[in-house]
Amino acid sequence: MNARVLVCDDVKGMRDLLALAVALTPELELAGEAGNGREAVEQAAAQQPDVVLLDLAMPMMDGLEALPEIRGVAPGAKVIVLSGFHADLVAEEALALGAERYLEKGLDPLEIARIAGEVATGAG
Repeated sequence: MNARVLVCDDVKGMRDLLALAVALTPELELAGEAGNGREAVEQAAAQQPDVVLLDLAMPMMDGLEALPEIRGVAPGAKVIVLSGFHADLVAEEALALGAERYLEKGLDPLEIARIAGEVATGAG
């Protein structure tokens, strides 16, 4: 059974790249997409994904605000926080709030999808 991934990013181009990378990764399937933090929480509740790729800088509710809510509505989901920031402090805060991993957006989307697969299976 494939791991279901919810892609959450306010930049449509990045969301599309991540969704494509998920679709191209055999052990993953796209559970849904969200363009802001509020949609991320709603989609997580509705779809109950295995993994959430969650951008930090989003409108309506940023990733750090959405993270605990996602953990509450989809307790089985593993959250990978994505950020364009090079900030160790932000990474520490995201991990303290329950994220499994913190990745910088500069990574190849296929690498992010590969890591999502590892996190979904507990290997990452």
